[in-house]
Amino acid sequence: MMQKLTQFARFAFAAAILTFVPAMSAADKKDLDAKRLATMAESADSAEDFRELGQLYQQRAVMLDEKAERHDRLEQRYASAPKSLIAKRGHGWNTPKRQAELAAKARQDAEDARRMAETHLAQADSVSTDVD
Repeated sequence: MMQKLTQFARFAFAAAILTFVPAMSAADKKDLDAKRLATMAESADSAEDFRELGQLYQQRAVMLDEKAERHDRLEQRYASAPKSLIAKRGHGWNTPKRQAELAAKARQDAEDARRMAETHLAQADSVSTDVD
């Protein structure tokens, strides 16, 4: 009886996490918008602000890496699909070439986000040492 209760508790906990994570990631995606981060960067003036920006840019880089992986999987899927099926459903947008371009763009954006994260974390360190 206790073992079944433990299994049920694990299942309930996992279900609660899985329902919470998509809701959290949707808000995070909006928070990680490039324009929003640029606006935050303009108004940042303290070490904490720069540290937070660095962390947000790191999260953005991770999100963009996941996006690139998604496009890679789609590229493989569309490469193995018959061309007539791609033409009917995708109207030229869901081609392997298009998915490869989107993956490359996501990787470049992720690299830019990493560079911005490093810059903001360095600014946070320099601001905090200036204050000390």
